[in-house]
Amino acid sequence: HLKEVHCPVLIFHGASDGVVRHFNSEILYKSANAPKFFASVKGAGHYSVPKIAPAEFYGGVKNFINTLDPNIKSSKIVEIFSEKE
Repeated sequence: HLKEVHCPVLIFHGASDGVVRHFNSEILYKSANAPKFFASVKGAGHYSVPKIAPAEFYGGVKNFINTLDPNIKSSKIVEIFSEKE
């Protein structure tokens, strides 16, 4: 049903995820409408993407937010993720 969603989509997936298979995340990404962002993190599991690749995770979230409405860019969310880098 993701193809029926018309809002920005961000998907991070741990390549070693034992809960959700990697091909399922790729299917979700392919079915999503733009704008969309997908990152597969080698060596990360279901919950460990931020721990395994913090710069990729927090930088990716920040970059994703920067593609959104300008009013959102100036929000506290961007400040929080900027501190994580």
